[in-house]
This record gives sequence, C-alpha cells and structure tokens, in this order.
Amino acid sequence: MVAEERIIAIDGKHLEWNGEIRNYIKSNPDKTISIEVVNQDNDTLTKSATLGADGVLGVFSYGADHYFDFKTQKYSFAQSIPMGIKTSWNFITGQVKAFGKIFQGKIPFKDSVGSVVSMGKLFGPTWDTQRFWTMTAMLSLLLAFLNLLPIPGLDGGHAVFAIYEMVTGRKPSDKVVEIATTIGFILLVILMVLALGNDIRKLF
Repeated sequence: MVAEERIIAIDGKHLEWNGEIRNYIKSNPDKTISIEVVNQDNDTLTKSATLGADGVLGVFSYGADHYFDFKTQKYSFAQSIPMGIKTSWNFITGQVKAFGKIFQGKIPFKDSVGSVVSMGKLFGPTWDTQRFWTMTAMLSLLLAFLNLLPIPGLDGGHAVFAIYEMVTGRKPSDKVVEIATTIGFILLVILMVLALGNDIRKLF
C-alpha cells in the first residue's frame, strides 16, 4: 500500500474498522490474503500480501499516543463553523458505529473500552496545545453523547421519563423511578469497573 490508500475489504469481507482488520489478519498467519483498497482518486484496487507466522501485515504502533496523527488545515472564521459541526457530527456517528460493532462482537470489548488511564494516554507524553484541546473536545462530545443515552440515572433516562409523562399525562411512580435509577447506576458502575480492568490488564 502507498499513502492515501484506504482498506475497504480483505478476502472479499467488508472490514471498516482498524480492530476488525487487525483481528482478521492475526487469525490468518502464513496465508496470502487479497486486499481491496481505495486510492486518492477513488479507484478501487486489489492487491495481495503474504502474512508472516506472527500474523502481522506491515509495521504499526500499539501505543495509544499514536492513535491520532494531526496535520494543520487553516479555515476562516466563517468556514470554521460548518467545518466544526461536520467534524463533530462525523466523530459522534463514528463512535455510534463503533459501539454497534462492540455489541455485535465484531470489535473486542477488551481492546476498545478503557478508563481514565486510556484517556490520559490519548493526550501524549508531552504537552501539545493542539492535541490537548482536540482530545478535550472529542472527549467532551463523547461524554455528552453518552449522557443522552436512555439509561436511568443519566440525563437521557430523565428525558425518557419526561417524555412518558408528556405522552401519557401520568407521572411515573417514585418506586419505578427509584428502581430504574438504581439499575442504571449499577450498570454504569459495572461498565466503569470493566473499563478500569481493561486498563489494568494492559499495564501488566
């Protein structure tokens, strides 16, 4: 592959996410695979590659500080507003697709979900103003999205109860709200514990 080429399929299988591609490659050591890529001219090309015994194609970094590479693109103030909205929307929709892949088992939970440890690593080992504010914006968008999910205990859960009251004209009983909120809180705690466990496992 060369610069600006994007993998769209391997052996005829549509693989959209980096985790899916790596998992498929790792599961086919010592085999020759067919790779479909799209180049910068939007042409679809088919290439072949023979994997080694370790199931690795090419060279890549496992470090969290290499997940994002940045380049500078300058916009006027007027241009920056729609571009910011577009970038934010693409990020959120990408995260929604990723969550769907995790629930479908196509992306391993243990490799995709982390706690504050993983978040800290995203900022890199040294101070970088652009990286700091970019990561802060992305995490803020992600937290805002998660907070709007219809899970009792989050704002999205409260919105569900409010919509129910608007539609039916009846307020949910305090007991139902209490039980739902407790269940939502327990689910969130379990998720946080699993995420922290993933980070602890990676440290050792």
